[in-house]
Amino acid sequence: MPAGHVRLLPTDPRDMVPSAVRWVRTVHATIRTIPRAQLPAPSRTSLQAVVWVLAAATDYDDRIPADHTAALLAQEAGVGARVWQKRTAWLRERGWLVHGPGGQSDGWQLSRP
Repeated sequence: MPAGHVRLLPTDPRDMVPSAVRWVRTVHATIRTIPRAQLPAPSRTSLQAVVWVLAAATDYDDRIPADHTAALLAQEAGVGARVWQKRTAWLRERGWLVHGPGGQSDGWQLSRP
């Protein structure tokens, strides 16, 4: 987290949408089953941070509005833009994160494959 950064999103699961917290726990359970050779510890840690930030940004329709940009969310997760892109690509490829019906301009939606 950059010095002087003030978090914009909640960090306590009790302040997050319950369905998003359930999504995080399901994704984390999946992540734990991946062998360390495929997902080394630093990647696992950054992926978990990204997943929590996605949950924190989610509304009651399990949507992340388009005004929550990748740059903002990456900063909230404490990761760089490249790491953010890699981790969200991993989630998209596995069906955990999808664009809304309007495409990129419609933001993201949490999903369960």
